[in-house]
Amino acid sequence: MELWPHLQQAVRQILLRVIKTTFQSFGRPLANSSNFFSQRDTEHQLYGLFSDLNLNGEHRKQQLFAPAPLAAVSSEDIELNDVRSTEKKLTTKQLRKQREAEQAAKTPKKPKTLASKAKKQNRIKIRFERRKSQKDRLDAINRDPKLVEQRIQALKQLHACAQDLHNATENKVALKQALQNLTEALASHTEKTSTELYAELCQTNNQKSAEVLIGGNTNDTITSEESFKNFVDNLEKPALSSEPVPTSRGRKTARVKEVPVNIAQPTFKLLAPSRDQKIRNAHNWKRAKPLIVDLTKAIERSDISIAKSYAAARVPIKNLAEGLERDYSDPMADSTNQCQPEMDDLQDSYVDEFGLTEECHHYESLAEVPWDVQKYWHQRYSIFSLYDDGVYMTDDAWFGITPEPVAMQVASDMETSIDATKTTIVDIFAGAGGNSIAFARSGRWEKVIAIEKDPSTIACAKNNAAVYGVADKITWINDDCFDFVTKDGNIDFKTSTIFASPPWGGPGYRGDEIFNLDTMQPYSAKQIHEICKATECALFLPRTSDLRQIAQLAPEGEKIEVVQYCMEGATPFSIYPEPLAYVAVAATFIQQVVTVPTVGLPRHESRNAHWVDTWATMPQLTEVANLPPAPYTQSDSVFVDSTVRATFQVSIPGKTIRLRFTNVFGATDLPIDAVTIALPDGPAGTRAIHTRTLQKVTFSGKSSIIIPNGAQVVSDPIQFEVKARQDIAVTYYTATGQAGTNITSHPGSRTTSWYSRGNHVTAANLTDASVASSAHWYFLGALEVNDPLGSTFAIVGDSITDGRGTTTNGNNRWPDQLSLRLLKDRRTSHIGIANEAAGGNRVLHDGLGPNALSRIDRDVLAQPNVKYAMIYEGINDIGTGNSTTSVEEQLETSDRLIWAYQQMADRIHAAGIKVFIATITPFNHPADQFQPVWDAEREKTRQRVNKWIRENKVFDAVLDFDKVVRNPEHPNVMQERYNFDDFLHLGVEGYRALAASVPLSLFS
Repeated sequence: MELWPHLQQAVRQILLRVIKTTFQSFGRPLANSSNFFSQRDTEHQLYGLFSDLNLNGEHRKQQLFAPAPLAAVSSEDIELNDVRSTEKKLTTKQLRKQREAEQAAKTPKKPKTLASKAKKQNRIKIRFERRKSQKDRLDAINRDPKLVEQRIQALKQLHACAQDLHNATENKVALKQALQNLTEALASHTEKTSTELYAELCQTNNQKSAEVLIGGNTNDTITSEESFKNFVDNLEKPALSSEPVPTSRGRKTARVKEVPVNIAQPTFKLLAPSRDQKIRNAHNWKRAKPLIVDLTKAIERSDISIAKSYAAARVPIKNLAEGLERDYSDPMADSTNQCQPEMDDLQDSYVDEFGLTEECHHYESLAEVPWDVQKYWHQRYSIFSLYDDGVYMTDDAWFGITPEPVAMQVASDMETSIDATKTTIVDIFAGAGGNSIAFARSGRWEKVIAIEKDPSTIACAKNNAAVYGVADKITWINDDCFDFVTKDGNIDFKTSTIFASPPWGGPGYRGDEIFNLDTMQPYSAKQIHEICKATECALFLPRTSDLRQIAQLAPEGEKIEVVQYCMEGATPFSIYPEPLAYVAVAATFIQQVVTVPTVGLPRHESRNAHWVDTWATMPQLTEVANLPPAPYTQSDSVFVDSTVRATFQVSIPGKTIRLRFTNVFGATDLPIDAVTIALPDGPAGTRAIHTRTLQKVTFSGKSSIIIPNGAQVVSDPIQFEVKARQDIAVTYYTATGQAGTNITSHPGSRTTSWYSRGNHVTAANLTDASVASSAHWYFLGALEVNDPLGSTFAIVGDSITDGRGTTTNGNNRWPDQLSLRLLKDRRTSHIGIANEAAGGNRVLHDGLGPNALSRIDRDVLAQPNVKYAMIYEGINDIGTGNSTTSVEEQLETSDRLIWAYQQMADRIHAAGIKVFIATITPFNHPADQFQPVWDAEREKTRQRVNKWIRENKVFDAVLDFDKVVRNPEHPNVMQERYNFDDFLHLGVEGYRALAASVPLSLFS
């Protein structure tokens, strides 16, 4: 018997050496760590920060019972939290399972199939690769000297905090501060907040931990290293009770007994939890325990990367801490406890801690999921990207949760659109927390209030908020939203905004083409409006909602903005032709109405659609030099038996489109025999297409069309989805071609078009020997999209707007770059750009295209749903409008230009269109270069015209492009960095500067 203790000690030392060697081989030892642990005995490893982890750091079962007495067993002979009675009787259920196992052992096993073996080998391979990847990341981090220094600093903090714990024995406040300091130090190793760690330490149910933390050693003579060693030593030695637990059932229920704890500071008792809470705590502990073990081992090795890799433990640990908080009295609870969220002025009767119930589920495999939830479970990572970190849902919550990307976009839009005086947002139908979490993550709101009637659903929402680290930023209300909002004092409507994503659920939601909002259950849109009309409000409604019903809710003269949200982004829509400016919304009504995405346009005739230009170009009479290359131009015709494939880039997205062909300058009829549209297989200017996207284009149901001279035609609507800034390929075939050589085109396309003999409108590529190309567009006028909230911005300009100086196939003209800016702002992302500019075009005289004053009707007023227009012309009138530069002729030019500008503004305004104008940019040359069109008198004309433009009261806004690009030291010359080649046309950087100077507020 005397040898037994020595034998035990020897075995114990061997095991410790093996474990220590294993850990050191897995992660490189920390340099300089011996400075802090040089005097620490090898058996005192910090494998656990919680005292229910044993000395060797092995995985242990949960301590849900009072341990066996010391006299019966030794702490080295048993597993912590796994004490059993020496006489164990099997229950009937256990005996049945034992017999079934014996019978199964006698039955010969079926040989595994090749498929099952392959699956197993694949799982082993994946597991090996995952472990290898983790080890590679660990090795890479261990070689980082910055992280090594961070570890050293963290160890220093732990030493100081441990010493504070020993010195705080007699002072309750000081003890709490020491605990807070310790948790902040630990937080440097994990992704958990110091408040969460503090809650875990405060709410631990381990008797010895509480005893050590409150009644530690106060000897001031020992060093900080010895103090820390003793602190760890005490944490790792559990105190054992004298009351054995006889059965398995006893182990589960012993924890509910009142166990007095002897500590230096006030005595407290462990109170009995409810049966449901016991089950939830056991579940949380089962999930958290192995993660805590690995996490604490990593912290012992000062391995920050491994500690962070187990940050998934934060949710079950927090759930466990919250459960224990309900189960046991807190020896350190007082009014300054930082573990509890502040409820402010809300009545305490509404507030609960909302523990997870049996209706809360975290499905990990398809077999667990009810059949009607399975299709939503397959999309779980779109709904919650951190689903695997412990997201819980009730079965009903799956049907109404807002996907995370949509919720984040909604939160972003609310952040920018709601008045800054509104500091509180109230989510009155919180559900499983999708929108509330997004609001809290945005950081815009001082307070987020989430209201949910179902206790299990709000328990899931709070748990999910903890997964995203924002649970303490949300006030949780378990109540009927109508009762809560309407009760005096609960909501300050002066500082609050209401967000309502009501349960839709009415009988017609899935079956009706247009959803009647009066049938929503349990609350109709009118009922929700009644409780929300005292403040700004946003509604989240079905994609098929009847917009007329929403419009009827608005007071007379007010408007509502509607935004369509989809997984790819947000596309604004409006109920009225004129979009709503945010600042103009009445504070007593709805600021924003949002709907979920549509999967297609409702069935309607083309006449009911709201067409907008997403791409347009100015048609011109083709000069001889710009006719198609041979053999596609003959003496009496063009494009005989020819296929033309052209590409262009759209500005705004749409799901229904139509093409516009033009023959406005043709002297004869233009026959087109076949047309297709597709996505190009490559960048702009490519001749290959993705045939899987190919669609035929028809005109009144027919595949061919004859366009009379001087006319334009539009195709039938095409169900063809285009995305913003996407390249489109249009291919068309003419069998007889167009007679004569007076044809319509746009020579300055800056985009390559391809030509081939024969009919190849469905070909994937144009590769035959007859293929030719040129940078021109022929017969194409525009591409329109059906966008109920969209509008067209028509720009009338010359070569500077047409893109002289840009990259061929680059689509980097200044209107192109402005389009990028418009798309980034939700309030302007529905504005399509029609670039109606042509090189050499003038305001007062025909030349390369008709004069601007004459083409306003066609290029602005006749375009679909134009809301904004801009005039940026005049430089060609000043530079080439007269053969001489006499003072009289230049004065006449300036006077006539100003008159023409006034005429264009008046005519455009008469159509209800806002119109802007830009100053004329410099075209002088530096002293060492020659600019043939510049002259001192012409410069005076430019200055006189620009002065009038800046001071005029006719246009709605002035864009001072002259000021943007001119050289501050020589105002009559543009900056050299903006010059293309002649100090008249800009390069790409110059066009970027023009686009950046346009205030988006012009389009509110």
